[in-house]
Order: sequence, then structure tokens, then C-alpha cells
Amino acid sequence: MIGSGNHERDWPGIGSFYQNMDSGGECGLLAKNMFYVPTENRANFWYGSYSSVGFYVEEGSFEEPMGREDLGKLWQKYKVDIALYGSSTIMKDHARSTRYDLNICTSQEKHNYIGPLKGTIHVIAGGGGASLHEFAPINTTWSIYKDYDNGFVKLTAFDHSHLLFEYKKSRDGKVYDSFTIYRDYRDILTCTVDSCPEVTLAQ
Repeated sequence: MIGSGNHERDWPGIGSFYQNMDSGGECGLLAKNMFYVPTENRANFWYGSYSSVGFYVEEGSFEEPMGREDLGKLWQKYKVDIALYGSSTIMKDHARSTRYDLNICTSQEKHNYIGPLKGTIHVIAGGGGASLHEFAPINTTWSIYKDYDNGFVKLTAFDHSHLLFEYKKSRDGKVYDSFTIYRDYRDILTCTVDSCPEVTLAQ
């Protein structure tokens, strides 16, 4: 699954948020026609279901900056396991965080996430587009993995409960970062902070 960004779509007069010439006149045609996107709205693809996995893609050129706090609440409510970012103004490399909710680290696990949702894992995998940028010299407690190289992410859903994440470098195709998420359907139904209605039928 790919997400169309400013380098694919931006051009004056086509409806993108920024009226600049980042796409070089391609206006999203190459991205739309070169990659398979499981959706009927191929010109403005933003959501798709593929196998047992649901994807939501926010195309940043139409509405920036994103509301981090609003998205955090949505991720909690709908129990989102992974938020993938394909580009960043700070870095175009690969970085992965611990699970965290609304800026609070909720788990120190690094490779095998099992059970109820304890926060969303955030991944930046921006190996395409502009050139690489050095990471900021800030040591954060939530950062698990950083890589200064071009690469891509491969997600493998083995069934409805088991997902494998792999980050591979473009130069050799080898895996440099990986983790698994295993969640039973009972874990999905379990209430966590802000993920269930505030009122029940008993009230």
C-alpha cells in the first residue's frame, strides 16, 4: 500500500493543499498507474482493505499540519496498532518508537507485542523522495530503532491475529528492523483508555 504525497501530486490548480510544483507536472498519474491500490477511488486513494488488514492513508499535501492530539484520540478509540509515516520534514530515514498513547510511553517491549492494545507504534519509513537527513541529536526514551539509509517496509498478515513488520534496506533487501504483533479477537474487544463508550446499557 502506498500513499500519494507532495512529490507525486502537488501542482498548481489540481486541488492539492500546497499550490507548488513538487510533482514536476505528474499530478499523481504515475503513482496512481504504477502501483496497485485496492480501492475504487484511484485518483485520491485514502482507504483500502486488503486481506484481513484495513489501511487508512492521509495524503499530507491536502491538509497539513495534522492534528496530532486528535489523531491520538482516534488511534486509541479504534485501537490502531501501527501508524506509518512515509516522509518527514525532520528525517527521510527509518525510525521506530515504543508503543505510546498521547505522548506517554506505555510499553518497553521491542519485538513481540502480544495482548490488548497498549498504545500505537509509530514508524517513519521515508526512504524515497528527497535526500537523507541526519537525525536530530536528541536522545528520546521512546525511540527504539533509527537507520540513516534508504529502505522500505514490508507488512505480512499471517491471519486475523498475527502481523509481521519488517524494515529492509533498498541496497541489499535484508531485514534490519522487525517486530510482530499478535492480538486475539478478545484483545480487540477489551476496553482500554478511551476505546469504549462512556455509558453502558446497564446505566
